[in-house]
Amino acid sequence: MSTTEKEWFRVHSAVYLLLVRENKLLLLRRTNTGYEDGKLSLVAGKIDRGEAGGCA
Repeated sequence: MSTTEKEWFRVHSAVYLLLVRENKLLLLRRTNTGYEDGKLSLVAGKIDRGEAGGCA
């Protein structure tokens, strides 16, 4: 199986936090990431291999 075939089936998982209080949603402004810096985003994180979603 080639590297390209292996990449096709790779799964990427993430965890998002939606914190709402008094009808307001908490967002963060991206900075120093090199991707979409300056834009608003949900609070999120990548799940590492072997890590449980609740621990991320």
